Amino acid sequence: MTDQAVDAGGVKPARDNRSPTVMARHFLGRTRELKGLRADIERAGLDTISGRKAPRARVLLIAGRPGSGRTALAGELVRQV
Repeated sequence: MTDQAVDAGGVKPARDNRSPTVMARHFLGRTRELKGLRADIERAGLDTISGRKAPRARVLLIAGRPGSGRTALAGELVRQV
């Protein structure tokens, strides 16, 4: 996964005062990131959902700048898995 920067031309995003559970219902985009994270989960070591014993364990780290949607991405991944 890579970190991407976008120049918004000095425009600040509006603050969203909704609770995280309400925001999770409206998750859009990040298809590529979710696909990559799911592929990482399905690799040997993390796919314990299928019931087979994992040969080793790994940790997935979602990194990014503050406000970049890391928590929403993690929440959506958990919801899908």
